[in-house]
Amino acid sequence: MWAVAGVVAVALLGAACTSDADRGKAEVEAATLRIEDLPPGWVASPPDTAVENEGDASRFAQCVGRPEPKTVRTATEVSPEFHVEERSRASSTVQTVRNLDIVRDDFAALDGDRAVGCLRQRLRAQLDRQSTPGSAPRDVTVARLPGLAAGEGTVSFRATITYPTSTAYLDLVNVRMGKLEMSVAFFNQGEPFSADVERSVLTRMVDRAGK
Repeated sequence: MWAVAGVVAVALLGAACTSDADRGKAEVEAATLRIEDLPPGWVASPPDTAVENEGDASRFAQCVGRPEPKTVRTATEVSPEFHVEERSRASSTVQTVRNLDIVRDDFAALDGDRAVGCLRQRLRAQLDRQSTPGSAPRDVTVARLPGLAAGEGTVSFRATITYPTSTAYLDLVNVRMGKLEMSVAFFNQGEPFSADVERSVLTRMVDRAGK
């Protein structure tokens, strides 16, 4: 079931790292999830940089009616994958794009009618690809997640992943700040990730992004 670990680094409208010389690199680095944003007891592993992630991002963008991510972003930073044993995981992808119109249109697409279905399709494909025979989830459902607000706008989703012997939850929270797009993933086994911790993490990231 832990093939989901590779999905935690999903960014809904971006993916993969670009050159350190890109404009905006300092801004995305400042806003990226850090281990000190999380409660005590978390540890870090290297980020998921699988080549397939770029294709996943491209297909998702096309599905919701947005351009190829590589053509609009100016800098990207993928956080390490933070975890508590195997039950809880968190990571982020932060990117800057060329102008505010792109940000507004990206978040309008995430608010649109296609987003839930496109996200379910993306997660299902990733989980199936990363699972060993017999370990793929029986079902993946996606719904909008209310109650989280940060930055200048927030769009959130919750995926419920049903395995043969357990259930896991993946919250995907997207926040905009000027030309900055922050995508944060929170995974937990057995019950949803703590909403209080999610709010605390988002507040810390947004505070750094605003400085």
